[in-house]
Amino acid sequence: MAQQNLLLVSFTGSDDRIRILSARKATRRERKDYEENVRS
Repeated sequence: MAQQNLLLVSFTGSDDRIRILSARKATRRERKDYEENVRS
């Protein structure tokens, strides 16, 4: 089975570009919030 990782990504957008500012592995709290509120 493949391992799944949840990332927190910060980005900015201007004109027709999107730039990633940072990306990191989500904390336990962020994963919990995601699973309770976003994931269906």
